[in-house]
Amino acid sequence: MPVSRRLLLLVPAVALVGSCTRPGSKASPGPSGSSSSWPGSSLTPSASATPRPLTDKGHARSAVNQLRRASGELPVLKVDLTATRAVLSVLDGSKVKSWAWEAATVQEVTSDIEYIKQATFDPSSFQFDDLTMIFGIAGALSGSTSNQELQIVEYNPGQVLMVVSTRPESRPVFFRPDASPIHELDYRSKQGIAEGLQDALGGRTQLHQLGYQKGMGLWVDAPDPNDPGVMVRRTRASKLPVWTSSKKETSDWPMFAASDVTADILATILADLPARYDKPVDADISYTIDMRDRRSLPAIRWVVGGQAVITDLEGVDITAEVNR
Repeated sequence: MPVSRRLLLLVPAVALVGSCTRPGSKASPGPSGSSSSWPGSSLTPSASATPRPLTDKGHARSAVNQLRRASGELPVLKVDLTATRAVLSVLDGSKVKSWAWEAATVQEVTSDIEYIKQATFDPSSFQFDDLTMIFGIAGALSGSTSNQELQIVEYNPGQVLMVVSTRPESRPVFFRPDASPIHELDYRSKQGIAEGLQDALGGRTQLHQLGYQKGMGLWVDAPDPNDPGVMVRRTRASKLPVWTSSKKETSDWPMFAASDVTADILATILADLPARYDKPVDADISYTIDMRDRRSLPAIRWVVGGQAVITDLEGVDITAEVNR
């Protein structure tokens, strides 16, 4: 499946983190290929005479609010937060400008973020008030707390998320706007399937197709309600947040209700299939669910260790019935 330009820009770079640099240091790109450096202008004192670390609860929010006022409340493209520094990048017409907070001072800094139609967002929609908690969760999941930085930035067209990365780089850890982590998922477990389904569905109630493939993840296809003849795919890989793609496609297959498929159903059948077809317990399993057979409920097409079989939603083998 083709991946969007923004995703290609973000995923390899997100662990690089350092979107802004201090005087004399070398700039390194962030998720949007950005960097910032201090200009020669003078510092502007912030509201606090004695700076507290941004990991103090509520202080990161205070620093970002100061930066927003300094920027004139322009639309926000990106936020960068470490324990001691905050940078806000905003859109002024088609030009990106950045302001930094550090050591109780606020000043405008130069920015080389490229504007490629990224989504703007309201920082107040993101729960980053408790950086200590977020950094703690990210450290536990990634195995590193070295030079942690939180970025709020567009991950996929129209989808803005928080991500914590480290230097030296480790696994980036993504967070939803409510500060809940986006876990690495085990798609053979009920819990992993449940979280993957919720993410991939994204509130969709009627589907054209749902499927899973190792290395790709769990995905759902549904027509774009605003663009007839376009099918939108939402894919939740095991280690990455959902991304979307679309293609021109129409189908006369009936739609089915997302509620027809549950994590209980899939986890139960997955646990049974290898033994049923004399395959190793860890055999690769992929599946697609749709209404191409025009039954009353969707059927599941499985590939179990290389063997193709079809079941109903209860796990009953209906291969002979639908292929006759």
